[in-house]
Amino acid sequence: MKKISPLIIILFYAQSALAQFNPLLYDWTSHPSSALYAPQTYTHHRFYLGIPALSHFQISFQNNGFTAYDLFGANNENFNKKWQNVLYNLKSSHGFLLHIGEQILDFGWKNDFSATTYHAGLRFDAEAFGFHPVSFYRFALYGNPGGQGVLELNDINFNAEAFYTLYFGFSRSNNPSFHYGMNFKIYNSAGNISSAYNNGKIYSIEGQNNYYTHVFENIRFDMRSSGVSMLVEKDKIGTKKVNKNQVQADLISRFLGTSDFGAGMDFGFEKIFNARLSYTFSILDLGFIYYNSDVFRIHSEGSYRYEGVHVEYPDTPKDYWEEIRTDFKQSVKTDTTRNGYIHLRPTRIYTSMKWTFIPDKEHETTACRDISAPESKPKLPPSLSFVGFYQNLQGHAYLGTGIVWEWHPTAWLDTRLSYTFDNYIQNNISVAIQWRIGHWYWFLTAENIMGLTDLGRSNGQRIQIGTYLAF
Repeated sequence: MKKISPLIIILFYAQSALAQFNPLLYDWTSHPSSALYAPQTYTHHRFYLGIPALSHFQISFQNNGFTAYDLFGANNENFNKKWQNVLYNLKSSHGFLLHIGEQILDFGWKNDFSATTYHAGLRFDAEAFGFHPVSFYRFALYGNPGGQGVLELNDINFNAEAFYTLYFGFSRSNNPSFHYGMNFKIYNSAGNISSAYNNGKIYSIEGQNNYYTHVFENIRFDMRSSGVSMLVEKDKIGTKKVNKNQVQADLISRFLGTSDFGAGMDFGFEKIFNARLSYTFSILDLGFIYYNSDVFRIHSEGSYRYEGVHVEYPDTPKDYWEEIRTDFKQSVKTDTTRNGYIHLRPTRIYTSMKWTFIPDKEHETTACRDISAPESKPKLPPSLSFVGFYQNLQGHAYLGTGIVWEWHPTAWLDTRLSYTFDNYIQNNISVAIQWRIGHWYWFLTAENIMGLTDLGRSNGQRIQIGTYLAF
C-alpha cells in the first residue's frame, strides 16, 4: 500500500458547505412533495403528475457563527480586527450547509377502495455540510506563540455528495383514526468526499534539547472519497497540465450514473385523536450508499514526538530528513487504499402536533378525519402545528422546532406561514404559497423572509418552486 503524510488533510474542504429542516413541506397534505418529508401524508388528489424537471426545485444555504457582514461590512473597522472578533466567537459546533434538489419525475394516485395513496418519482440532490475547524483557523491566524497553538483533529468533520434517488411509496389508513406510510428508495451516487470521527492533537511544548518539542498525540484521521481521485491523478486538476474538456467529460460521465448504489426507506404515521387534534412522526433516510468506484481512502493512526536534530559533522554526512521521515512513518502509520466503503445517509426525524380549527357543530358530528372518503368541501380548514426536527450530522445534532400556520382562504389558494429556529437560523419567518388554475398547480416557498431584506447579515436562505398537474 502506498503511504503518504497524515498532514494532507481537508482536501476539497471548500466543497463542504444541506439544509434539511423543511417545516413548510412537512405534513402539507395538499402538496405532493410532502410525501418525501412525511410518508404518511395522504393526498386530496385522485391523481397528480409533476411537470418533468419542473415539479420541484430547491436551493438552500445556511451558516452559523458569523455572517458576511461580520467580515465584509462597511463599518470602517479593520479587516484583521473583524476576523479576530469572528474567530473569538466561533465554535467547533458552528458549520455550514448547502442543498440543491431537483425533482426529475413525480407522480401519484389514490385508491379510495383500499384507502391507499401511492406515489413514486426520481430526484437528484447535491448536498454537503461541514463544521468549522476552529483550531486550524486560529493556528493559521496566530501561529504557535509560546507553544499554545493546538490543532484538534476532531474539528475536521465534513461530507459532500451528489446522488439520484428512485423511490416508491404509499400511505394507508387501517381505520379513520390512524394511518401510516413508507417510502422505499434506491440511491445512485455520482460522488462523495467525507471525513468524520477523527481524534488526536498536534501541538508544541518547550523542549529539553531544543526550543520546542513537536507532539503528534493519539492521531486517528480518516478521509474517504469516490469520484475525486481521478480529477487529481488523471485529469491533473489544480495544475497547469489540466485538460478542462477531459474534466468536463469525466464529471458528466459520473453524473450520468455509476456503480455506487444504495438503499433506504422512510417511515411515518399519524394518530388522529379527533377531528381537531392529531400527532405525526416520521423518520427519513434510513439507508446507506456503497461506494466502490474511483475510491480513495486515507487513514493515519499513531503518536510521535519530534525535538529537532542534533547536527554532527562526520566524515560521511547524514540524511537527517530521511531519518525523521522514517521515524514518523513508523510511529504514525498512514495508509491509502482503494477499498470500497459504506456511507450512511444522515437520518432525519420529524414530529408534530396539529390543531385543526373546525367549527363546533362539525366537530360534534365528526369523531375522526376519514382520509379514504373523497373531500366534500371546496377548501380545508386552517390549522396550527408545533413541529420538531432532529438530524445526525456525523456526530453533531441538528435540531429545529417551531410552529406552522396553514390557511386556505379559497379553494384555489393554499398558504403556510412558519416561525422556527434551529442551529443555523434564529427567528426564521417563512412563507409558502400554492395556487391553481384549473388542474394546474404552482407553488413557491421562501424561508427566512427577514434575511432577504439584508442578505449580508443573513445566516441562510431557501427557495423552492415547482409546478404539477392534479385531478
